Amino acid sequence: MSGLYKWAIFVSFRFVWNTVNKFLTTMPTDQSKMFDDCIFVIKLFGISIERSPSIFVKICSYTYVLINFVFYNILLTLNLYYTPRKIELLISEVIFYFTEVSTCSKVIILVFMREKLVDILEFVNRDEFKGDYGDKNGLLYKYTNRIYKLWRKAYVVFSNMSFVFLMFTPIRNYISRADTDLPVCKYYFLSDQAREKYYTFWFIYQPFGLYGHMMYNVNFDLMTGGLFIFVIVQLQLLYNNLSNLKVSEEEILLPEELQDKIQVAKLHQCLRHYALIIEFCDKIQDLLSVSFFVQYFSATLIICVVLCVLVLASSPDTLLFLLMYLTNMTSEIFVPGFLGNELTYKSEMLMRAAYDCEWIPRSKKFKLSLRLFVERAKRPIVFTGLKMFSLSLITFTSIMKTAYSMFTLIRNVQEVPE
Repeated sequence: MSGLYKWAIFVSFRFVWNTVNKFLTTMPTDQSKMFDDCIFVIKLFGISIERSPSIFVKICSYTYVLINFVFYNILLTLNLYYTPRKIELLISEVIFYFTEVSTCSKVIILVFMREKLVDILEFVNRDEFKGDYGDKNGLLYKYTNRIYKLWRKAYVVFSNMSFVFLMFTPIRNYISRADTDLPVCKYYFLSDQAREKYYTFWFIYQPFGLYGHMMYNVNFDLMTGGLFIFVIVQLQLLYNNLSNLKVSEEEILLPEELQDKIQVAKLHQCLRHYALIIEFCDKIQDLLSVSFFVQYFSATLIICVVLCVLVLASSPDTLLFLLMYLTNMTSEIFVPGFLGNELTYKSEMLMRAAYDCEWIPRSKKFKLSLRLFVERAKRPIVFTGLKMFSLSLITFTSIMKTAYSMFTLIRNVQEVPE
């Protein structure tokens, strides 16, 4: 009889364990597909995000980047150097320069740190990141992917609209020959004869290069935002799993010892999930720390410069472009700040999830593991720029205040034309 009883317990245990494993042992996820559109656009503009691109692809990529990015920025720097030392002229010529500084940090990552980026994108597809018993139908993934796609479309459309408004007046002047100024910057280092002789070439080269750089900027920011969103989703899944760490109706008929073993197994699965989230965040921080710093630093200067140019805006087209450009630049630091703030909040909530689970009747082993988790969760996940500032709404507010203070200072010394 005792043998039959043990056999029944064993069969029951295997049934419950297989049921649990159906949710704990997951199938491979393809979450990295959310970045496919961004990768395609970046590749379209000459940078291939692959672990081992062919020699032909490397040559084409480096040649394109050299001509359309490195040479472009050298000319932009020369133009700034030869610009007459009048604050009104300097402000007009520098409006895109600080954006190029931020874009440069991102292109360096895309070209020279490509393998680290590929590692991060492959890490997204880890089996442990698949929605499990806390999100059986993947509803959280579907919802966030829908939001991400909507944000991506809005960001791309708004950026392209800004570019169209920037080019509208120069193209109209080029057709009517009303003005011979170049559309992006004046290239003061060229003589008037050289500028007129190759005017059509420079007129095409400047907008084409600027549009490519804008696409690098936009799609890199979308990839970064997507990574942030992915981490937030993982933290939410972990919170759900920990909060629901209780004996189910199927397990309640089992002996307490088997119940405890199942709960310990579930807890250890959650702890492995948390360890992978931390490892994933460390990889992102290691890759993007410098880029975060440069982006936030340049954004402060960009917002200040755009505010100064807004005062001098002479046409409705220019005014509309500047307002849209200012919105784009503000969103570049607001979105990482908002997502970073949300990510930190979600990681802090994990301690509450630990207390919400059914831990009181559990064994000493379970409680010890849970206690170690709580101690680690006391230190929230925070993304930083060179460990000097955190990506949060507080940092965003401080940058906006700093940019406005710089704007008022420049206005005090600016020569206002009569």
